[in-house]
Amino acid sequence: MVNTPEIYFSPISEIELLSASHLTESETDSIKAFLSLCQRVELTSVIIEQTIMIRRQYSFKIPDAVIAASALSLDMPLISADTHFRKIVELKLISDILT
Repeated sequence: MVNTPEIYFSPISEIELLSASHLTESETDSIKAFLSLCQRVELTSVIIEQTIMIRRQYSFKIPDAVIAASALSLDMPLISADTHFRKIVELKLISDILT
């Protein structure tokens, strides 16, 4: 059996990915197939509290604050091309693989 890493995603990321108006049906199906292999992070009270803290401290928009709080609550790195996540020093950001 291959040891594959667990990949998590925020429901915000799912909404952002699937709501792009230019997506074809095939692209939508591909995204859904990929997400089905991953774990959706549910919005727990811990994530909500962390989201509030991030909004207050860094003035992030709610979607980005939820995404960052989800990664922090799981103690998992966040893969994103959005470099503004670097403001959150506690967050392990992986962005160099996307450029």
